[in-house]
Amino acid sequence: MSKLTKNELREIFRREIENTELTKLSMISAETSNRYMKLLEFERAKDIFIYVSVKKEFDSRFIIEKALLLGKNVYVPRIVSKVSDGAKMDFVKIEKLSDLTQKTFGIPEPGRETFHRTALVYDFSIVTLISENVITKNDRKMNLIVSENRIIAPNEA
Repeated sequence: MSKLTKNELREIFRREIENTELTKLSMISAETSNRYMKLLEFERAKDIFIYVSVKKEFDSRFIIEKALLLGKNVYVPRIVSKVSDGAKMDFVKIEKLSDLTQKTFGIPEPGRETFHRTALVYDFSIVTLISENVITKNDRKMNLIVSENRIIAPNEA
């Protein structure tokens, strides 16, 4: 018997998943997630690095939601280079599942909006009113502005 290649194994797994009802896959995902979340490894982890499932993949949402609820840092992959360049990824911290939008290959990824934008500035550089013609399409509103004398949270105003 010859060894199977990685692509052959993927095809076997893909067919098995496609031939299994979604409700059964969801039940398996929930049971397995619950088993994992009872482990000390999960309980002790401060940071969770996890993929975001699509279609009939093992549903990672149970784990993501529980980890966030417990105050753990949850990081998910985001493609940062073109597929032709090798589709390199980095991990981005998310605060909630709604931080994700469908991106490359329909995979939910954190968008740029996921980042908490903090401006560290000198107090004298804070301007309360800015002329509209100064703001460009590349400018982004800050979530927090910190200077030597003030802390401003513009989104909470």
